[in-house]
Amino acid sequence: MKVCPNCSSVMDDNAKICTQCGYQFDAAPSSSGVDLNQ
Repeated sequence: MKVCPNCSSVMDDNAKICTQCGYQFDAAPSSSGVDLNQ
């Protein structure tokens, strides 16, 4: 389970869009740890 950072609703891990507010999880910045601003 994951929590929407916009409205705090609990979503399935495979959810791409929050069913409560429409937040798009795929639009979130990558957390790969690679700094692309070098």
